[in-house]
Amino acid sequence: MNARADRDPNARHYGVADVMLTSTGRLARMPFAAGAAVLFVLAWVYEWRVPAGVHRWTAFIFWCAILFSTACILSQRLHDRNRRGWWAFVPVFALVGVWPQPQGISGMICLVVLAFFGAELFFQPSRKGFNRFGPPPSS
Repeated sequence: MNARADRDPNARHYGVADVMLTSTGRLARMPFAAGAAVLFVLAWVYEWRVPAGVHRWTAFIFWCAILFSTACILSQRLHDRNRRGWWAFVPVFALVGVWPQPQGISGMICLVVLAFFGAELFFQPSRKGFNRFGPPPSS
């Protein structure tokens, strides 16, 4: 039997471009967690393993791409929680405030903000049914 024929035709099937390069639609917890893990690993490898000479010439482009993808997956997950994607600015700003290591009181405030958004986005289930951002994600 054909496995593709057994799938729900209305279910959203995630691709890398769907998750990392667009801010529209809704994103379930597992694809969100996978996308966040990939971005974190890429950032860690870039910061700690790329030679200083290469780092100096590629940092701006690399970090713009990482922040764009981060905003995209955050926006989609916020849509899934029935919140506007513009709220993605808050955890992105907090992430910039703590990377690579939190410093002082502002770093601690950013950690609290990240903990709140982490609890909301990683642990809260998808909103049931359609919302203003589209149909529910498939997983």
